[in-house]
Amino acid sequence: MKVEFADVSETRKRLTIEIPSDAVDAEIGRLVSRLGRSAKVPGFRPGKVPPRVVWQRFKDEILHDVAHDLVPQALDTAMRERDLDPVDTPDVRDVVVEQGAPLTFVATFDTVPSFDPGEYRGVALRKPAATVEDAAVDETLERLRQRAARFEPVEGRPLGAATAREVFALVAKATPGYGSLDYRAIGSLGQALPSADTAAPAPEARA
Repeated sequence: MKVEFADVSETRKRLTIEIPSDAVDAEIGRLVSRLGRSAKVPGFRPGKVPPRVVWQRFKDEILHDVAHDLVPQALDTAMRERDLDPVDTPDVRDVVVEQGAPLTFVATFDTVPSFDPGEYRGVALRKPAATVEDAAVDETLERLRQRAARFEPVEGRPLGAATAREVFALVAKATPGYGSLDYRAIGSLGQALPSADTAAPAPEARA
């Protein structure tokens, strides 16, 4: 197998590979023999199709399979011999395959650039101390409490003005623009609220 290596750039490499014709013809013969055992051709019994007929009828498929089998093997061998480690699948082009002739193709790929890390032995590293503020602990605990909280119904307590204000306070904290709400507007959540004369005044709206 002939291989021509070229440095396109510091990281980009190109291999031009030629596989000998005897290897190509041997692969063609192997595929013709295998296909002849399963091919169905009018006028011939299964498994009795002559190799010449198989080649004539399935030439394009056979040559495609020859390239599919030989190209990856040849490319892998060439890269290992030159200690090349591509960062991605090589781009294979210009594949030429014919019976009685060498198979040729060109593969282009990128590799990791070489670099000098310098002297790193003996370099001292300091691990910063981790500090946890009390406020952060309290905030985390509060989030866990809220996450584990459960809402349970309260039996035997009608929804009056005082209860409405409590509900209003909870809704207001979780509702953007809550300053425009009036706790008396949520009377539909339960029993009717006391009239405006007996109910406590609504909380003052906040901006």
